[in-house]
Amino acid sequence: MKKIFSLILIIILGLMLVGCAKKNPTNSNQTPVITSLKAEPSSIKVGESSVLTATAYDPEKENLTYQWSSVVGYFIGSGSQVKYAVPSSCCLTNDEITLTVKDSQGQESKKIIRMSIAF
Repeated sequence: MKKIFSLILIIILGLMLVGCAKKNPTNSNQTPVITSLKAEPSSIKVGESSVLTATAYDPEKENLTYQWSSVVGYFIGSGSQVKYAVPSSCCLTNDEITLTVKDSQGQESKKIIRMSIAF
């Protein structure tokens, strides 16, 4: 009787452990893919601007958002095509422009392009 009770107790505890185990579904969401990032022109003078164009897609066909950032310049517009400009008070330098593309689940990809700025 004692062995049967022990066996039943072990089975019940085993089933409880299996039933309470957290199931960890794999997140199949993939990061967006940036296929191109271009600047026309790729070199500008202080006070001028350049058109930045990005091409990206999401493997799950989710909506994408585009975020542009730079050290020196600023952006006019939003989305996959923006105008990049530097203030007339700017200096001779090379600026690093970063594009971050995010899908609706927060997955993101980044790409960097450099802009040469002259007087």
